[in-house]
Amino acid sequence: MDCMIIIPARMGSTRLQGKPLKLINGVSLINHVYLRATMANIGPVVVATDHADIASMVESSVITGTAANGTERIAKAMQMFPTFAWSGVVINVQGDMPFVDPDIIVSLRDFMMVNPSCQVATVAKHRTGQRNGAVSVVMSSSGRALYFSRASIPSRGTDPDFDWYQHIGMYAYRVSALQFYAKCQPSRHEIAEDLEQMRFIDNDVPVHVMTTCLDPGQEINTPEDLEKANA
Repeated sequence: MDCMIIIPARMGSTRLQGKPLKLINGVSLINHVYLRATMANIGPVVVATDHADIASMVESSVITGTAANGTERIAKAMQMFPTFAWSGVVINVQGDMPFVDPDIIVSLRDFMMVNPSCQVATVAKHRTGQRNGAVSVVMSSSGRALYFSRASIPSRGTDPDFDWYQHIGMYAYRVSALQFYAKCQPSRHEIAEDLEQMRFIDNDVPVHVMTTCLDPGQEINTPEDLEKANA
């Protein structure tokens, strides 16, 4: 099965301008992510970006121009690989995950291999207690995502140790799912939650959730995150 990892990266982060080029222990954020992705050793790794300065930092990259989100950017990037098999798997490793365990990437590829009818999959980790702004996902009994939210779902009521699932921002797609996504307009709940994956759910594309016990590592989204990573 064909497999490719694409790392979407843009220069214009609203919370941390020029984020992919920020340094963690003397190495750029995008290089940290690129290294983690190559350590998975499941196929070529490409950075899809809107800026030549980001592209110049890594061995393999494509310039995609503007895109509303990472999934759209990857859909644009795949137009540059017309011979990639439709049944193959495209893995989206977010450009803000410098400490992600490569085995999560491998597990997501394997999940798609044993579920050939799956068009889109993502990752979640079981948690208890405080959510601290993390994105939550609620799943059906069959492991399909029902909803993603920046709010605390499901509500924990009065139980401070209520368990929940944290969404990990990594995705696997078939090429046909990416093409469908790119043809759809931004959806109601995608806009309301500011979560790109809701476009699939709003358009009745099942999003399967692979749970993991592995560590996704700290994401870098704010100056405070960067300072902590360099501490």
